[in-house]
Amino acid sequence: AAIENEINQIVYRLFDLTPEEIRLIESTINKEPEAIINGEHGKTSGKDSFFRRLRELAEAHPYLSFERIGQETQADKPVANINTRKDYLAEAVAKGVLHDAGKGWYSRNRNPARLDDVTVRELKDSLTKRFPLLPHYLWSPLQFNPWLHHQLGQAPTFVYVDADGIEDIAEFLREAGWNLAVSPGRKNPGAPGGGRNLVLRPVRRQIADDEPTVETALVDFFMENRRLRLIDNTEFREMAHRLLAGHRMDLARLLRLLGNRKRKITDILTEKSTYYLGIL
Repeated sequence: AAIENEINQIVYRLFDLTPEEIRLIESTINKEPEAIINGEHGKTSGKDSFFRRLRELAEAHPYLSFERIGQETQADKPVANINTRKDYLAEAVAKGVLHDAGKGWYSRNRNPARLDDVTVRELKDSLTKRFPLLPHYLWSPLQFNPWLHHQLGQAPTFVYVDADGIEDIAEFLREAGWNLAVSPGRKNPGAPGGGRNLVLRPVRRQIADDEPTVETALVDFFMENRRLRLIDNTEFREMAHRLLAGHRMDLARLLRLLGNRKRKITDILTEKSTYYLGIL
């Protein structure tokens, strides 16, 4: 610093600057780094511009995709390097501006969506104890009551099991006193109404250890509602909107699960909802 100051004094004498001119130059030099960071003198850095626009987007939409963030933050000071954008988003997540919502997706919603398993816990424990190696999972429409306008008083429990084990588990459930319907549909409804009533379906795919996630159960609920008309379609879409708007879901997983069933997000939500949520 002493050498730098000495050089500055030599330059000042060389150009025969007045004390007032020297003070002006030194005040500008000392202030410039902070001015760049804070956006003074009408200037903003690319990072400042990125975060300002990001906060605006998060206020408007509960969900944002990586691609949309890239498009929406390019107008003022573009972030040309995709890795720089990733670094900025990692910082935004670390600071709590956004939260992870699955691969390529972010959400302003801090709290993840979770299904209370109180209505299925007893059956879940019973099946796990009796069939510890048999892949299966279960859920109930009653678990979605927190987001339903007209809450359900009764509903059947749905059990999805590896196709090879369906006969064994069906026999066990009947012996345990459950009123069972195997693979009911529109042509053969046979679906029990509620209480100790249960729908059993074979699954011909690998069942993950963490199933059912809330995303899995939501898509299953949609498909079962098409088959069995458990609730009104409008009621279902309103429920799905409340769930997504108020809690954080793994949107990448949800979209993938819908795609696996040859469905789109607009099958479970209105177009107005998808626009507000930021999914379209």
